[in-house]
Order: sequence, then C-alpha cells, then structure tokens
Amino acid sequence: MKNDIKFWSFLEIKGLNATAEEIAEVHTNRRCIAECAEVISGFRYGETLLSKDDPSLVTVVCGWTDKSAYEEWQNHPVRNKQLADLSGELKVESSEHTFDSFYRLNPQDK
Repeated sequence: MKNDIKFWSFLEIKGLNATAEEIAEVHTNRRCIAECAEVISGFRYGETLLSKDDPSLVTVVCGWTDKSAYEEWQNHPVRNKQLADLSGELKVESSEHTFDSFYRLNPQDK
C-alpha cells in the first residue's frame, strides 16, 4: 500500500440471492474496482474480501488519498452506471463505512 492513503472505505454487500463468491465474481467481472482506479486520481488501493463467517457476505475495501477522493467517487457517473448494472443482476443489502487512517505498520515499506 502506498503511504499516501489517508482515508478508507468499506462496502459490505450481503447477498439475498447469491453467495459471496458469486457476488465477488459479478463485481470483479464488471470491473468495479478497476474502473474506479481509472477515473479517480485519489484512488490508491482496492480489494474484495469474502467472509469466512458468512457465505453471503463480501466486503470491498478501498484506500483513498483523502475523503474528497472518496466523495468524488460517490458522485461519479461511472459509479452510478455500475450500481445500475449490478442491481439488475444481484439482490443485495449493503452498507458503507468510512475511516480516517490513524496508524499503519507495513514492514514492506522499509
């Protein structure tokens, strides 16, 4: 991860008609994280996580240079198109959580 990540977003997606793996596959094939990286200069990191405790739960973690980069993504037409495309394929409940970075230890950055 780059040291300029100051803001994190966590999107939790719970499948109502699909497993976590199916949701992650649709999300990845739709290039949701890749498109974000292409259009938002403040995007720094993205990862899709499958829950080990709930077979219908996915979390998408993204790192941003700051809150304004995340807000730019929230209002971007590409994101709106993604949401429309995904809602046609999946029935889900979702929630978003955001965090400021406080402390990080990454031995690979030495």
